[in-house]
Amino acid sequence: MNKYGPRLYNGLKKTTEVHLGSVADRIEKLSGEALLKAVEHEYERHKKSFSIIREIFMHLDKSNAKQRQFKSVHELGLDLWRTSVVRRPVILSRLIETILKMVEGERNGEISDVMLTRSIIVMMVDLGAEVYIKDFEIPFLEATKSFYELEAAKLIDTLNCPEYLQHAEMRLKQEFDRVDMYLHKTTGPKLAGVVENRVVACHAQTLIDSAT
Repeated sequence: MNKYGPRLYNGLKKTTEVHLGSVADRIEKLSGEALLKAVEHEYERHKKSFSIIREIFMHLDKSNAKQRQFKSVHELGLDLWRTSVVRRPVILSRLIETILKMVEGERNGEISDVMLTRSIIVMMVDLGAEVYIKDFEIPFLEATKSFYELEAAKLIDTLNCPEYLQHAEMRLKQEFDRVDMYLHKTTGPKLAGVVENRVVACHAQTLIDSAT
C-alpha cells in the first residue's frame, strides 16, 4: 500500500472519470425534471459508491493525511462529480434553467417537486461555493430580481398602498419559506434584500404619494 499508494489513487481517479463520463453522457440527453431526477439518482449512487471506496482505501487515506500527497478519497469523489458531471456545460445550463423555471412556477402558484429541488440544491452545497454561489445563487437572485421588477410594475398601478404593502409582505414570507424549504440559509438575507428593493424601495415614492 505504501509503495503503490499514488498508483492506486491515480487508478481510482482515472477509473471514476471514465465511469462518470458515461453517466454524464446519459444525463446530457435529458432535460427538465427528468434531468434533475437523473442527477439526483446518480449522485446518490455516487455517494454510496465512494462511501464504500473510502472504507476500502482507509489506510491510503490515513497515509495520505500524513504525507499530504493528494486529496482525501471523499474530496476526490466530490471533485470528480463536480467536474465530470455537474459542471459539464450542457448539464449545468439545463440544471440551472430547470430549477429557475420551477421556482418561477411556484411564484406563479404552480405546484412543483420541492423535495427534488431540495435534493439538487443540497448537492450543490456539498460541491462548494463554486457551484452553489457562482453557478446557482447568482443567476437565481438575478431571476428573482427580474420577476419582482415585472410584478411590481404591474401591481403598483392596480393596488392601493395598503393592498400593495400587504402583497409585498406576503411575497417576502413566501421567499423566507423557500429558504427554509430548500435554499441554504446564507441566501436568505440576499433574497430578502432583492425582494425589498424591487418591490418596495423602488416604488417608495409612488406608495407615499398614493397614501397622501
